[in-house]
Amino acid sequence: MTFRLTAVAVLSLALIGTPADALKVKKRDESWGKPGVTLAQYRADASECANLTYRSPITLHPLPALGGYGGMVLPVALWTHFTPGKAQLYTTTIAEGLKHAAWMDVSEQLQAVLDQCLVEKGYSRFRLSSEQMDRLSHLKPMSPERLQFLYRLGSDATVVTAQRI
Repeated sequence: MTFRLTAVAVLSLALIGTPADALKVKKRDESWGKPGVTLAQYRADASECANLTYRSPITLHPLPALGGYGGMVLPVALWTHFTPGKAQLYTTTIAEGLKHAAWMDVSEQLQAVLDQCLVEKGYSRFRLSSEQMDRLSHLKPMSPERLQFLYRLGSDATVVTAQRI
């Protein structure tokens, strides 16, 4: 039981200890804009860049070794060996942590492709104000109203320039 708590603590610290700015995934309060862009071009550019991510090659990077119990470090092969009846160490926290790490790895790679495409098309990232975030939170994801709201912000030169990241 003590070993399990130690493993959970180490994995939790690794996930929690990652500074938010270190992650290369777009934050919820960020958007992209290009002053003066038309709605049709805004949508076309977004679709084209999103479609690039579908064809993007992804590489799953090796996960770091998990710290062990009593100063001992467990080899990755030991704590990831999930053959039925032969699992050396398995907890939902560790399994979910591994899934989350892989998801973050893939998300960062896809976000980099999307970001590069938007930059090449002349877009820049900007941070939404708290008032803009409040308004956005009341709009249903993927709704025409939400798209129109983000388009209005992203095509407005004063917003994009003043709130550029």
